[in-house]
Amino acid sequence: MLADALAPHFTAYAVDRRGHGASEDGPEFDFKREQEDIAAVLDLAGPDTILFGHSYGGLITLGLAPWQAPAALILYEPPGPAARSGRRGRHPPYEKLVAEGDYAQALEFCLRNFLRMPDEAIEAFSASPMWAARASMAPTWVHEPRAIDGFGDDLDRFAWITCPTLLVTGELSPPLLLETSQRLQGAMPEARLVHIPGHAHEAYLTAPAVLAEEIRRFIE
Repeated sequence: MLADALAPHFTAYAVDRRGHGASEDGPEFDFKREQEDIAAVLDLAGPDTILFGHSYGGLITLGLAPWQAPAALILYEPPGPAARSGRRGRHPPYEKLVAEGDYAQALEFCLRNFLRMPDEAIEAFSASPMWAARASMAPTWVHEPRAIDGFGDDLDRFAWITCPTLLVTGELSPPLLLETSQRLQGAMPEARLVHIPGHAHEAYLTAPAVLAEEIRRFIE
């Protein structure tokens, strides 16, 4: 895991978001509450903390930065405006699959309709050892697409964030995820973009040592 690969070099705090790992979910979802959770960890870790956020976690991280900026940011493919286009009406079918307990079908629906992964990529993913684990997390994702939709299209509003920022993308990731990172690179004055060759949206699982080396190089 990424935290294990970073631990020999830095103090690493791995946060179980609400509804993930050992953290229980609640009846009400609130994007701001998740930001408050991360803010509490920043207070604990101290002013020199570098904050890493992956995917939806990257969106939480980005949204937190304007009111509690860390020493530096690392964002791995936060979803943005491109991920939202053409999705109107697709939330209820996804939520219905989750409510019926068909998590594998819900994951496939999410990949095809929200991330717009091609069929061959979904087929390859479904044959991987990660498929069952990702499918089991479907209930925790029910609220996230709607929260992404409400995040707003204006990424230029983050232009005033001047802390050093590393934007990480996977070479094989869907173009709609790459677009957000590219736009943030253009908007944020201290941001630079790196690619993880041969990997996609989950290099923190598929290539943790490679990703950890990019993070180490950025920090040093």
